[in-house]
Amino acid sequence: MLPLTRTDPWSLLALLRFALAFIVAVNHLGEQVELDWLAWVPRLGAFEAVLGFLLISGYSVGTSYLKSPQGFYTRRCKRLYPVYLAALAITLWVSPPLLNASFGFALVLNLLFLNQVLIATSLVGPAWSLSLEFWLYALMPLFNRCSDLRLRQLVWLSFGLYVAYTLGRTLFHWPYYSGLSWGLNVPLLGYVWLCGFRLAKFGARRAMVLTDIGLLFGGHLIWAALIQLAFRLKHDALMQFWTQDLAGYGAEALTLAVVWWIFAYRVQAGAGQRSRSLLWLGDVSYPLYLIHIPVFTVCVAAGVHSAPVLALGAVAAAAVVHGAVEWLPRKLAQ
Repeated sequence: MLPLTRTDPWSLLALLRFALAFIVAVNHLGEQVELDWLAWVPRLGAFEAVLGFLLISGYSVGTSYLKSPQGFYTRRCKRLYPVYLAALAITLWVSPPLLNASFGFALVLNLLFLNQVLIATSLVGPAWSLSLEFWLYALMPLFNRCSDLRLRQLVWLSFGLYVAYTLGRTLFHWPYYSGLSWGLNVPLLGYVWLCGFRLAKFGARRAMVLTDIGLLFGGHLIWAALIQLAFRLKHDALMQFWTQDLAGYGAEALTLAVVWWIFAYRVQAGAGQRSRSLLWLGDVSYPLYLIHIPVFTVCVAAGVHSAPVLALGAVAAAAVVHGAVEWLPRKLAQ
């Protein structure tokens, strides 16, 4: 494998996508079995991994749109639907639903990415963030007409809403983002994706955008830590904040710091050598993100309880899905 300093930016982003998907997968794995030596992985932050995904998505999809606006939505659907439909089929096979009108309605809405818009349920659990991205894609022509100043205003408005909602989740027990409807995830979490789009469109202002990303990431972590600190003070457990909570925020900060570093020092840093293995990992990351939960469910039911084996099994299953619904059809079409 090539040294990172000699690897082209897209290959490096592919590796980053896989690492972030792996963090999310192992985080969910911990809900089913003991993680053993993999217990450090969830500490890196599943939500922080999603923030990294959104930044990469805004940049890569923005680059694609700016390069060729014509046929953009067709390209996006061809990229999203094969793996998504496979993940939906696998999920429903592993956890058969009650076949009634309510399920049929939910299925249609999920197929149209109206989950988290008209209902608060994603049949494929992690697809709540995919619905968010889909509607950000739909708004791409509108974003493209905006100046960088206007996009920056939207970024900070979105972050302000996110800060307020984060406080509301603590004070009023508002639901996590996977349980939201009415498309609220778009204004609440769009700030990260818009920063990625700004990097793609306004390369000359890259330093300012990177500064904003650093401030947003730092603000997210500081706000979360302050809320937790207030919680500990309220319950006279300040020592637990220093001995337990702070290490977790440090690990999450590491995840976001790596994401920021890659964008700051490798993306747009010039051409490098293309790595087929890293690009393959990037391709596998998408099915890994969507199918790991049913894979874990099947394997645990079959008596497999080793966390490393289960994690490798999810990666292997994701590779099979990628090969069957993406790589093979592409080869046959050539």
